[in-house]
Amino acid sequence: MNHRALHVMPCTALLGLAGLLDPAHGAVRTAPHPSVGALQDTAPPAAPPLSQSPAEALDALAALVRERPAMLSMRDIATSPGGRPVTAWTLSADPKTADSRPGVLLVAGLDADRPAHVSIAAGAVRHLLDTHADLLSQVTVYVIPCANPDALYGGTARAEAAPSRNARSVDDDRDGTADEDSPRDLDGNGMITPMRRLNPPPGDAPTHAVDPAERRLVRAADPVAGARPEFSMHIEGTDADGDGRIGEDPAGGVDVDCNFPARWPEFASHAGAFQLSEPESAAIATFVLERPRMAGALCLGRWESLARTPDPKPRDSTGKTPMELDAGDEALWRELGKVWRDSSGQSRWTDADPSGCLALWLYAHRGLPAFSTQGWGRPDAPKAEGADGTGPEGAGASDGKAARGANGRSGAKAADEESVEWLAISDRAYGGSGFVPWAPYAHPTLGAVEIGGFVPGFRRNPPPDARQRIAEAAGDFVAMIAERRPQVRIDSVTVEELAPGIRRIRMRIANDGWLPTATAMGRVNEAPGAVVVRIDSPREAIKSGSRASRIASISGYGAEDLEWVVHQSPAAPVRIEARWRAMDPQAAVIEGTAVRLEGVPARAGAAASQGGAQ
Repeated sequence: MNHRALHVMPCTALLGLAGLLDPAHGAVRTAPHPSVGALQDTAPPAAPPLSQSPAEALDALAALVRERPAMLSMRDIATSPGGRPVTAWTLSADPKTADSRPGVLLVAGLDADRPAHVSIAAGAVRHLLDTHADLLSQVTVYVIPCANPDALYGGTARAEAAPSRNARSVDDDRDGTADEDSPRDLDGNGMITPMRRLNPPPGDAPTHAVDPAERRLVRAADPVAGARPEFSMHIEGTDADGDGRIGEDPAGGVDVDCNFPARWPEFASHAGAFQLSEPESAAIATFVLERPRMAGALCLGRWESLARTPDPKPRDSTGKTPMELDAGDEALWRELGKVWRDSSGQSRWTDADPSGCLALWLYAHRGLPAFSTQGWGRPDAPKAEGADGTGPEGAGASDGKAARGANGRSGAKAADEESVEWLAISDRAYGGSGFVPWAPYAHPTLGAVEIGGFVPGFRRNPPPDARQRIAEAAGDFVAMIAERRPQVRIDSVTVEELAPGIRRIRMRIANDGWLPTATAMGRVNEAPGAVVVRIDSPREAIKSGSRASRIASISGYGAEDLEWVVHQSPAAPVRIEARWRAMDPQAAVIEGTAVRLEGVPARAGAAASQGGAQ
């Protein structure tokens, strides 16, 4: 099938979520979303729910530009393979000079499983303008709310946890034809869900069995534990190319958030032909590189590094580089993770591999405090109805052979307790609309199968009422990074005359911010975050000290001391200049034993002294 044809089809169910997330599509949704209070035992937000679709969210941002043109501007930075713009919004008290100030980056719309991230990013922009406008005279906030538009607007339903592919054609099965065997919505419900085939014939080995604790779930069979495999599992679709496989070459090809250089998974078909091969990822990387004053970033994506602190112990094949987090950054990540959990209410997440993702590249290769979050995880299920605590949990199961009682549960421990909890949430809070009951289907090649399973996106996206809190938490987190940004300055300079024409010069370079000038991981990878100090005395005049000193990183509220002994005429001025990526050059000019500072921002306690005295 031609992939371009797919992108002009009407989207009957936005990424398989329409029935749950968009009231305009009622085919799947059978009960209203509960409030945040019903799911998380907190009061609903006072603000109205955020826009439900990415398109509505982007329209709301465009309206904000017209409403507040003095503080918000936008420009397209790339065009996706599907012809869709990737747009960056700039929040600044003075857009004309925005790039001359330290910046913080917020990126969303990377994961097609989580379209709610686009509306959360849009809500964060409004919250920043409403609550943190004063900060925008010191720091610029850049927002890319829909970084992977093809994946979000592809026009077809998609399977849960499938790669978030853009519209570039990729021959996934390497048979010489691209995009010819996509998963298909066979039962016409606007979603792609699993197919299970009971007692399959030779050539289609069974691998799964019904979970004895919850008959609607299937799990990988464990013969050692006495579980006989009964089902073969397939994605909903047909064998369009006759190669014996179903849905193995879907439309589109590259997951933008797997296309960045850090741990790029080169052998994955959805990772791209090479690092930054895609216009979306290349444009985002260029956007960052052209703004060296970037101080930090928050990504709304599949990787979770805030609700959970990544384990610093795993290393790459060299044994030198941490896979996700350097131990030297662990305390900082734990502290900021606690801030995020307290403000967002997020306590759970879904495990995901960060290989090739934007946040990992910003952290590992750019040395930035860059964080990624899913923003929301499984809430606690409402209490069950009825005295026996069962409620309607057994509704919709079709496999009578696997039943273990009227409510579909046997009392055994489930293999996947997380899925059991999600079923309870679907049953008790959503009227069962989060799970498609297994239903028989006459497949053209497999014969009798059943199609069903969780609604794609049900376990990934918060209900509309919950998004306001997450958006405000994201806006506050971005503002916090901005407020805690590293701020480098020449703190003090002393000059001591040791003998005629010989002077000892001492300089302290301080970081007045809470965050370090470079992460520990950035130092390991020699990321560009060093503070460079140069003295202009001739080499032969410098008797002690380096003509150019490189300070790899200065910790939060920390300082580094430098010292030189210079033998040259006191009448010849000595200039010492400090440069760092997020500040204008600063200098100390020494004439005799007098010191004059240039470009150094004032701060209480800073000193420029002679012989240790003012």
